[in-house]
Amino acid sequence: MEDERILKGMIPWTRKEFDLINRYLFELLKKPKDDWSMQIHEPAGLGLGPFHPMSQVYDYFSKQYKNTVLFNAHFVRYNKIISFLQAHEMRMKEEGFMVKKSGVPMIKDELLDVLCFASYSAVGEDDQPAFNCDEIVKFTKQKISGKNPFRDHS
Repeated sequence: MEDERILKGMIPWTRKEFDLINRYLFELLKKPKDDWSMQIHEPAGLGLGPFHPMSQVYDYFSKQYKNTVLFNAHFVRYNKIISFLQAHEMRMKEEGFMVKKSGVPMIKDELLDVLCFASYSAVGEDDQPAFNCDEIVKFTKQKISGKNPFRDHS
């Protein structure tokens, strides 16, 4: 039952937690790899090794979320958010939800709030559950206008 909730994105997250992970990754990438932890809990079967940033992020998640369900749900959501922002960068810019300042993507808080809460109601190119871009745009516009697009879920 929990696996289905994870796969459908039914376990929400918060922008604060997303920002915390991104700050960790940003600080990590500023350090020389010699300073990265060698004793990490990394994704099984991927063979990324300790010097891959996602292995370090995975380890960080495992320390932040001791509960296996929350760990899996939030790690999956983090990756889906990153994938969504990469895949729909142009649309998010056109909508005014994302701008680049000095080469750094700046994302509207409302978009991140929506991505941290919305379920995965589409199917991605990899045949896995994904965010529905049109829904995300609609929900973000509602959030910007002061409405709660998830009032039935809160």
